[in-house]
Amino acid sequence: PQAANKLTPDDLPVLIQHMDTVNRTPEVLVLVLRAEGKYFCSGFDISEVATQSQTEGRSFGEMVDVFENCRAVTIAAVHGGVYGGATDLVLACDFRVGARSAEMFMPAARLGLH
Repeated sequence: PQAANKLTPDDLPVLIQHMDTVNRTPEVLVLVLRAEGKYFCSGFDISEVATQSQTEGRSFGEMVDVFENCRAVTIAAVHGGVYGGATDLVLACDFRVGARSAEMFMPAARLGLH
């Protein structure tokens, strides 16, 4: 859980590929998204948006859409902090189950960016 489970541009195609595998495997009926460490996810590294994350198969929005359109039922098992773009990922799941310690915050909203 280095850097509070921050998502990087390299993570996006990996997550998309995993979701493609889930969608092609009819035996998978439920997918639980969970994290290790103190934070669920500190969001997407916005310093990388302009340089690496907007090509096809590497877009943050595309990754979120893949979760939202997953064939299997998706459940976000949330604990600790859910920040920035991680809120989009959690909200893209069909269900969210949160620990009492869970907190969600969208810093970009304060800047009018979301």
